[in-house]
Amino acid sequence: METIIIKTDNAENANLLVNFLKNLQYVKSIILKKREESNNKPLTDEEWIKPGRQANKEEIEALIYKSEKSSTLTVEESKDHAYKLIDKWHKESK
Repeated sequence: METIIIKTDNAENANLLVNFLKNLQYVKSIILKKREESNNKPLTDEEWIKPGRQANKEEIEALIYKSEKSSTLTVEESKDHAYKLIDKWHKESK
C-alpha cells in the first residue's frame, strides 16, 4: 500500500477531491486533515525567516515599522561591519 499526501488551495477544493477519490475502486481510505490553527498565529521574531506561509498584513506592517525605526548605516559602515564579522568567523573556524 502507498500513501499520498496532497495539499489543496482551499477547503472547498479539498472536499471536491475527496468526493472524487472516494469513487475510485482502488482507493482504500481517505483522511481529510483540517487546517491546523497554529498556522494562523502571527510569526515571532525567530520565525520570520522560516518558509511555509506568507506573512499577513499586520506582520508586514510590523516589519516595515521595525525597519523604519532601526538605525541606518552608511554603505561604508555596513561594509566595515560585514568585514569584521567575516574576520571573526575566519578566526573562530581555524
